[in-house]
Amino acid sequence: MDHYSLSRILSGLICCCFIIVRLYFTVRYSDKSAPNKKINTPVDQERRLSYVIRRLIILPLLLIVTWLYYALNPSWMLLFILPCPEIILYGITIIGFIGIAFLIWVHLYLGKEWSAALQIKEGHQLIISGPYSKIRHPMYTALFTVYLCFALVSMNLLIILFTVLAITSLAVRVSKEEKLLISEFGDRYRNYMEHTGRYFPKF
Repeated sequence: MDHYSLSRILSGLICCCFIIVRLYFTVRYSDKSAPNKKINTPVDQERRLSYVIRRLIILPLLLIVTWLYYALNPSWMLLFILPCPEIILYGITIIGFIGIAFLIWVHLYLGKEWSAALQIKEGHQLIISGPYSKIRHPMYTALFTVYLCFALVSMNLLIILFTVLAITSLAVRVSKEEKLLISEFGDRYRNYMEHTGRYFPKF
């Protein structure tokens, strides 16, 4: 098997497993009957410009490029292939699945407190133990790891480019999330910030 075919299989496995995990937890913790206390809307919280860029430009373009890569695989797509040794492909794939495993752990630990939108639920609890004891946003750490591993294993420059843009646009959202949490939990969250890192443990 050539490296190009191998990269398509491995990146496809990462992508499929990631989608299954996200869909599962989205359905599992989607409780429309539970009352939510929303602070503005996701668009207001993320600012309209960043929201539009991330949701309506970057992510659609990433999906289109990925669809072309897997479904149609036109000959011109080979122009964007970056050769990569087989052993490195396997190594990055392993890291990608470790990221998925970490994502599952974070989801299980966060439980019903997780929400895809920037909002505070009624009776929202601040989770500061488990994966959150050293890192304030371990879910973003897991997401960024999986995204980047998928892009690198694809060996496709276009996918890598749009994935980096997607990660960057998502990282902008984190500061908004922290402001939201500070507005809800005040000094408790500020103290928590002093002892934890944003994406990695603070040393």
